[in-house]
Amino acid sequence: MNTKSRKAAGKLLWFPSLALSLVVSVSGQEIRYPGDRSNYDNKMPPVFETDPVYIEECASCHLGYAPGLLPEKSWQKILQGLEDHFGENAELDSESVNHLADYLEKNSLEYEKSDRIAKFKKNLPSDPPIRITELPAFIVEHQPAVRQIGLEEVEDGFFSPCEDCHKQGASGIFDKERLYKGYGPDFQFGEKKDF
Repeated sequence: MNTKSRKAAGKLLWFPSLALSLVVSVSGQEIRYPGDRSNYDNKMPPVFETDPVYIEECASCHLGYAPGLLPEKSWQKILQGLEDHFGENAELDSESVNHLADYLEKNSLEYEKSDRIAKFKKNLPSDPPIRITELPAFIVEHQPAVRQIGLEEVEDGFFSPCEDCHKQGASGIFDKERLYKGYGPDFQFGEKKDF
C-alpha cells in the first residue's frame, strides 16, 4: 500500500469510530423503564421524585406512573389488591409494600405541584378509582380526542398506555405541547387522526 492509500484508509477509519461513539453516547442518555415496549427515545429526566423500590417493583412491568397521577386512597387500594393487579399477581413482601405506601402517599395527587397534573384533583370522588383513566378530570381532559376520533365513548384501556401519545410519560411530562399527535389507540381505525 503506498503512502497516499494509507492516508486515505486512515481518514476512512475514523468515520466508523466517530459514528459508533456518537451512537453509544446518545443511547446512554435515554431514560427508559424496564417494561418499556416502545421504540422512542426519552431523554427528559423525571419531573417527579423517583424511588428505587418503585422502579424495581412497579416499573419493571409497566410505565412507572408519576405518583401524583392518583390520590392516596387509590394507591392504598392498589397496594391492598396486588394479588389481582389488573389481572396479574403482583404480590410483594410486607416491607416492600410498606415502603411503597410511604413513597406513594408522600407523592400522591394531594401533594402534586405540577399544574398539568394537579388539575386531576377537580371533582375527585370520595372513593376514587384505581385507574387513572377513570378520574373525572382525566375523562374531561381526553374527551376532545375521543370526539375527534369520531366515537361517543371508548372501551376500558383505550387510553392505556399513556406513552402511546405522551412520549415523555415515563418522565411524568404530559404537556399538550409535547403530545405525539396522530398516534396512539386510533390505530384500530386504520388511519391516524390529527388531534
